[in-house]
Amino acid sequence: MVQATERISVPALVEALYTAVRRAHRLRSVRVHSSCDKAGLVLLGQLVEQGPMRLSDLACAVQLDPSTVSRQVRALSDGGFTESLDDPDDKRARLLKISAKGRSEIESVTRELGHVLGSAVSGWPKADVETLTTLLTRLADDLAAGTSDVRPIHHPLEETHE
Repeated sequence: MVQATERISVPALVEALYTAVRRAHRLRSVRVHSSCDKAGLVLLGQLVEQGPMRLSDLACAVQLDPSTVSRQVRALSDGGFTESLDDPDDKRARLLKISAKGRSEIESVTRELGHVLGSAVSGWPKADVETLTTLLTRLADDLAAGTSDVRPIHHPLEETHE
């Protein structure tokens, strides 16, 4: 717990996190090969984490408008990365499930990202890597706790008139 007398440099934290994420995205785009775009990988990752879910629940989980997620899911489905199932709780509804091809894609990307990250920290002491892992996990958990009641933000620029 932070004492009242301690000062946290939030701007430095934001800059460090932003820089690390930006560089990781750049490395991913150059050194990690995927048949899915970044948005598709996010959706597949959510399906791995949460299991089969309705499109509306998936949109809420990734905090995007359902129409945006619908377009992305259509591309994933067309590529064979997802499957549609009957919802056992509501026969009128459908559940989206990651397919074997989608799971293989996520596993491949995860493996390649592991090589990239492993290379980046290869000169670090093991204790530093463990500390970073612990702190990033804690940050992710705290960020998730802070967004549990957040609803998707409507972005007019995401709308297209097809």
